[in-house]
Amino acid sequence: MSVAQLNGAKAVVRENPALYPEIVKGILNIADRPETDLRRWCAAFLVDAFASPDLSEEVKQTLATESLAALLTLIGDRDFVVLRHAITCTGIVYPLLFSYVCTRPMEGKLWDDLRRLKGSALAHWSAEQRHLGISAACIKLAQVIVQVQSKQPSHRGDVSLANVPSGHPLIEPVELLAEASGLLDRLLSYFTEPDLDVVYFQASFNAVLSLVQSRPSLGPKIVSAVLAFDPNRKRHSCSIEAVDIALKYVDKSLQLELGALAHHNMVPQYTSGIQRFLAKISEGRANASLRKRAAEVEDSPMAKRVRLADADMPLITTTRLPGGEVPLSDLYSLVDADNALAKFNARDLQLNVAIEIAMSSLSQANQTLLDNCLSIVSKRYDSVPESGRVVKRPSDDTPPPAQEALAPAAPEEFDISNPPKFNPEQIATRTVELVSRLEAAAKDAPAEEKLEGVDALRRSVLEKWTANAWIFVASRAVSRGVPADSVVATAIRDHLYNYVITDFRARLEVMVWWLSEEWYAEYVLAENAPEDSAKSIYYQQVGRIVDQVLPRLEMSDSRTLIRFFSELPDLNRDIIFKLRGICQDPERSGLGFRTLKFLILFKPPTKEACLDLLTELYKEGADGAEAILKKHRPEAVSEPQA
Repeated sequence: MSVAQLNGAKAVVRENPALYPEIVKGILNIADRPETDLRRWCAAFLVDAFASPDLSEEVKQTLATESLAALLTLIGDRDFVVLRHAITCTGIVYPLLFSYVCTRPMEGKLWDDLRRLKGSALAHWSAEQRHLGISAACIKLAQVIVQVQSKQPSHRGDVSLANVPSGHPLIEPVELLAEASGLLDRLLSYFTEPDLDVVYFQASFNAVLSLVQSRPSLGPKIVSAVLAFDPNRKRHSCSIEAVDIALKYVDKSLQLELGALAHHNMVPQYTSGIQRFLAKISEGRANASLRKRAAEVEDSPMAKRVRLADADMPLITTTRLPGGEVPLSDLYSLVDADNALAKFNARDLQLNVAIEIAMSSLSQANQTLLDNCLSIVSKRYDSVPESGRVVKRPSDDTPPPAQEALAPAAPEEFDISNPPKFNPEQIATRTVELVSRLEAAAKDAPAEEKLEGVDALRRSVLEKWTANAWIFVASRAVSRGVPADSVVATAIRDHLYNYVITDFRARLEVMVWWLSEEWYAEYVLAENAPEDSAKSIYYQQVGRIVDQVLPRLEMSDSRTLIRFFSELPDLNRDIIFKLRGICQDPERSGLGFRTLKFLILFKPPTKEACLDLLTELYKEGADGAEAILKKHRPEAVSEPQA
């Protein structure tokens, strides 16, 4: 018998579900077969049969009694796939067989086998069991057992201890009720443990919410435990390097499910407590969103956003200056001479006050109006050298001292001419000097907790110069302000690269910020993103950094490496395969395998590339690859090593 033949039988039974009993009886002996693929097929088919809505409860009950021996065999299997299906099937047949024994007090052997099946399945629910599928199946089985071994059924036909006749010789309600209470406490323990595993938390949360609906008497205990859960505290004590998106998913799930409980008033005494809890979560998410970079409203030809309506133009819109000598102030003046603002002498202000007014005005200026004004001034500036005119500086209104008034002062002239052109080497040198001055100015600036924030450019540059502001300006300039292949861009990138590599552990956040800007400009704003990653500036810089960082890592840098790979906006196959060397290093292989395992769990786009690398490492005999492959690509482990 082959899997292909069995699949043919499965196709037949899907066309005619009435044939399920006959097929089930014919495949029960497969549970004893040594071929793993056959046992997997058998376990999966049993789940499909007992979960089928086309079979009546009486037929399923009869099939369950006949399949109990096969399930006992499958529940002892060492294959993860077989074991997961067997535990899932146990959760489906347990209410059927429990109800069967309730009405047949002489079925002592069947009851003993059912208890043995239940105990064997729950034995896999342990702290050492980290297989997601098996753990989730055990949690679901625990939910079913608590539901069955509780009183007060929620609807007619519901299986519970209320079905047990008084004086039943096999079933002890007190014993089963105590077991159910213990399993419920274990389900609720996920809400109080100091370390949070997001995946198992979500599975437990779904299970206990189902119990609130099916067993209202358990609602107060369950809701009380859930309300004791503190997402913010768990965020910092998480045992794994959980990413923000997973924790947002938990917050969203809490809001939706608890909100439904409060809306339907399913646990009346906790309705107000649920509302306070949800308000606390919403406040936490709102505060977190303030730390994220807000979408910038910029009128860039590469930005795919709707243009703002043209604002009102200034009063003086002429772009060409009159003939003759022109005061320098007229080059920038856009206010009509009759306007009171034009008669105000800004030199009466203290320098720090004038700077504060200018910076505040720029930060609140309408972008379209500001662009129009700059365009007018630029055109005026271009018109000056054409005719060779000299623009005079405005004279001071303050009368000169008596001794200076005797001799007429020559007007101070300011020659606006085209500046000399720099060669590429001079441009690169001047660019590095400029970025270095920005960096030096930031050393005396106040520290800043995060680079992200609402309107980060305005906050970090215009309002106050912070320690990280120069990184923002430099990375934004190199990714959007200058041509990607220019000497200026190359000089800035080299400076940023040298800066972050010098102390990559302390400057990890700066490194991720810069690379994220490169990726955003290249793959989000750009109309034609490079299809070949070898031509991508983002991937070139990431590869350049990874090649320098990996050889310098130590075993204590596990969090640094995982955080770096997890926070990068994108990873391709070439970058992931750079972890090969560190995985093959006997003294540091744990760093590489932990990083690959994290990427598989929490960065799904990289999963296949990570598994491909692990498969190659496994064939090369590297320790640590087999354990991960057994969980995520078991077929690779079954193949013989090269």
